[in-house]
Amino acid sequence: MAAHRGAHYRRPRLVGLGTRNGEARSSRPRLDIFWSYTLCAAAALANIQLLKERNVLEPVQDVAPYWLSRMKAELEGHPIVGEVRGVGILSAVELMRNPKGRVPFEPELQVGVRAAAALLENGVIGRAMPHGDILGYAPPLIITRKETSSSTRLRNRSI
Repeated sequence: MAAHRGAHYRRPRLVGLGTRNGEARSSRPRLDIFWSYTLCAAAALANIQLLKERNVLEPVQDVAPYWLSRMKAELEGHPIVGEVRGVGILSAVELMRNPKGRVPFEPELQVGVRAAAALLENGVIGRAMPHGDILGYAPPLIITRKETSSSTRLRNRSI
């Protein structure tokens, strides 16, 4: 057993590969490796309950539509922005060589990685997604409208 980042993790062991005394042995993984899944599910449910009790998600419901509409207003029409999309405050900006023709940048240019670095220099955290020149955003649940406006301005300047 090994502790991994504070959670219990046990590597699956295969029981009886090969033969023993001429008898075939099972190669199915042991089922006791799944006991910790219930612990993780219980922790997730407790976290959801805490978010509800402390009313953490209510301000997000107000800020989320503003966040996405502000992003779209600022970035759509930008010469290298192909698409702005999102659900709630989780959002993404897809960067393209020719947005109208949906022509992507060459992978070796690493436009997404370079844009993420520029964002970080301006104080905005955006994740360069591994499957294209896409910048992903997951702001904190406590973000305000004022912070959304300044974040969008900095994002536009960085891209």
